[in-house]
Amino acid sequence: MEDDNTIVHSTLEEGYDFEITDKWNKKHRYKIATFEVPSGLLSEAYEVIDNNLDNEPRVFHILSNFGADIEKAELQLKEKIKKGINKRYLDYRDGNYSICDDLEVAGRFIWDVVSNSGLKESTLK
Repeated sequence: MEDDNTIVHSTLEEGYDFEITDKWNKKHRYKIATFEVPSGLLSEAYEVIDNNLDNEPRVFHILSNFGADIEKAELQLKEKIKKGINKRYLDYRDGNYSICDDLEVAGRFIWDVVSNSGLKESTLK
């Protein structure tokens, strides 16, 4: 149900394509759109993941003032994407995820079961 107080927007349907390669040479595809919200302009990037139920799409946002340069806001958003996709929080080796000395835990856990086997006690604090 829509009314004057509701904003309905789908970046996946209305956005334009943006492709970027991370430092591990993996390509990522995003849909990017900028639209008005009550507090200004919201630039949003939504990762497009085709038929992959194992991955949760990443979403990035930049909020700008009304009258802001949309191209500049979207360039800032693309820099935020670049920084975000070039971070790794868990190391995947031999079919298992682990936390290495230079990595940290961040993000969302979307699995039903999380095991702490093999992790040092200090790492779980």
